[in-house]
Amino acid sequence: MTEVLLSSEDLTVLGGPQTVSVDIDFGPTGERGSKFFVGNGNPNSNSTQIPVTPKIYDMYINLLTSDPDNEYLYIYQYQTGTPSSSWAPLVKLIPNTYSSNRVVTFIGGEKQINVPISKIVSPSLISTVTAANFNVQYSIAGNTNPVSSTVSVQTIVTESGTGNLILPIVIKAIEHSSGTWVDLAKEVTVHLLITVV
Repeated sequence: MTEVLLSSEDLTVLGGPQTVSVDIDFGPTGERGSKFFVGNGNPNSNSTQIPVTPKIYDMYINLLTSDPDNEYLYIYQYQTGTPSSSWAPLVKLIPNTYSSNRVVTFIGGEKQINVPISKIVSPSLISTVTAANFNVQYSIAGNTNPVSSTVSVQTIVTESGTGNLILPIVIKAIEHSSGTWVDLAKEVTVHLLITVV
């Protein structure tokens, strides 16, 4: 094995420069948007809630829970268009999920709950989903007796009167009362969680 011995009375420490200057002003100045706005409802319908004139690529979040277009928690982007620029919906912050606590009354051990498809998926996907695309999880609360139940997701149908596409969910339940199983026939709360698979 070779041994190397270094001996010196001077020690020189090499390092980087004392200052670093980075020039970032290359090219023309752009007008790209970088602001996020929040408001109640579609920004195209209520532009007065945005305090400044938006720039292309600015973003907007809809916080109106009772939005008539069912676009609560949608992110919009300000985009160039013909004849003028406008806000376009991009994505939902909580995509393809629906949750609700429904107070319902079971009659003869059965209850059908209708959920508008537009509450679960974005408008652009409504025509592409079927009942098989939905995972329905539920629980029944508010009953003092043990309950046994099943759920079935029916074929998507058009609701009469509104014309909305709905997902019918049928829950059948029985309860153990006085030593026997009988059809559930009372008001209870059904907790629903629906996701798209």
